[in-house]
Amino acid sequence: MNIKQEKNVFRISFEDNEFIELKEFPHPLQKGIMPLIAKIDDEFIPLGTGFNITNYGLMITAKHVIDFAFKHIKNTVNTNHYTLDDSLNIFAFYVSDIKHRDNNEHYFGGFIDVSRINTTLYSDVALLQLQVPMINDTRIHLPFFRLSPCIPNIDQTIISFGYSNMKSQRSSSDNRNNIVNYSQNFKGSRGKIKEVFSYKRDNVMLDFPCFRTDSRFDPGMSGGPIIDLNGNVNGLISSSMEVIDEDKSFISYGTMLQHIFYLKALLTLEGDNVPKEYTLHELTNLGHIDVDNSFLNISILNSGGKTILTYK
Repeated sequence: MNIKQEKNVFRISFEDNEFIELKEFPHPLQKGIMPLIAKIDDEFIPLGTGFNITNYGLMITAKHVIDFAFKHIKNTVNTNHYTLDDSLNIFAFYVSDIKHRDNNEHYFGGFIDVSRINTTLYSDVALLQLQVPMINDTRIHLPFFRLSPCIPNIDQTIISFGYSNMKSQRSSSDNRNNIVNYSQNFKGSRGKIKEVFSYKRDNVMLDFPCFRTDSRFDPGMSGGPIIDLNGNVNGLISSSMEVIDEDKSFISYGTMLQHIFYLKALLTLEGDNVPKEYTLHELTNLGHIDVDNSFLNISILNSGGKTILTYK
């Protein structure tokens, strides 16, 4: 696997091994792909995976990852806006490549608060806004991924990343800090797209634009990016199951990206006096989100009081 970082954007090529553990720590991709963790009362619950689409803290994950967190406390699903409060906190776990001191084994990083969540009823996607920390009065610039919201091709090779076997356990407390032991495996998977459902696969489980792949996705990888050989994100990890046969093959599904452009962020951009809601479609047109030319096939319009998204 070869990874190049051009400014704050990753370019990835994946040559061998269909499913590998990325053992380098901190791995360069861990600044752009992060595990998501919920804190409910004093319990830390691993949720899934998210990835950055801007350098200032807009992150995409799977909607069912967020549903899982809220089911623990509110039994709330099938909404498009979740409110975080004292009963539930969600964090992205950030690891930098900066050590505290040259001869120290500890790296700068930790939990980044999710301040806002926006989802849509039309797909398994969610937008998270992170409260990105400051270092020396300057906000950290997070690496992010270029998006390709196309309808992918059958037999197209894809590369996917996410976290599995995530475990957290409160171990002890000293006079200043609570200490939590946390572990994870960072995985990469290569496969091919086998079927494409540009509208939906069914009316119950996968009622949104998606595709089937033979990639292996382990629990916890949900929400991670699915990337083409040009390094652009084509979709995000949704589900997977192993087929019990001699080949030990997998039937997995990825969510396509078109409906993320419905999602709204609350931002104060240059010229704004107060925070305003912007759709990701608007932010892309303003140059905040990096996309390829397939974005030109997506349009959003208001008609009869309804917001309509079209794509081809």
